[in-house]
Amino acid sequence: MNARPRLHRIRPSTYADYARLPSDGQRHELIAGEFQVSPAPSSFHQIISMRLAVALHRVLERKALVFSAPFDVVLSSRSVVQPDLVVVRKERKKLITKRGLEGAPDLVIEILSPGPTSLDTLVKKDLYARHGVPEYWMVDPDKKRVDLVRMSGAAPYDLVAGFERRSTLSSVEFPEVKIPLAGVFAAI
Repeated sequence: MNARPRLHRIRPSTYADYARLPSDGQRHELIAGEFQVSPAPSSFHQIISMRLAVALHRVLERKALVFSAPFDVVLSSRSVVQPDLVVVRKERKKLITKRGLEGAPDLVIEILSPGPTSLDTLVKKDLYARHGVPEYWMVDPDKKRVDLVRMSGAAPYDLVAGFERRSTLSSVEFPEVKIPLAGVFAAI
């Protein structure tokens, strides 16, 4: 008589498991109970992030808080991400705790890394939509382009606009934001 092999299900990881990870210089995220690990971002990635953070902070200082990675966004007990930039309206600052942001930010910005970008353009995009992030920017340093997607009625996100290097990035969620991308993507 052949015994059936026992299948062992690995339980999904939680925030408690995530919080026990050692600091190793890599970006650890928890998406739907599965760990994702990314190497530290490139220097150009960091420069773009800093330029966007400074521009956003200048315009939104009285209205919103701007955070840069590493900063935990706890979307659920099984989904903890570290977007490159996060913007939270000050009237929602009660969501900011010692753990990070506990809930959906008003704006998430991810700077795509070289290679397959499916984590940011598919997996995280879907995650942000499911958790009600109203606006999401995907910044492509290689193409020098920013795709802005936004929550809509029928689809989780609709592409609002694709901003090229020579254009000015504007936000729907924060209409006062107008960022000339030539400066953001300028060589170092």
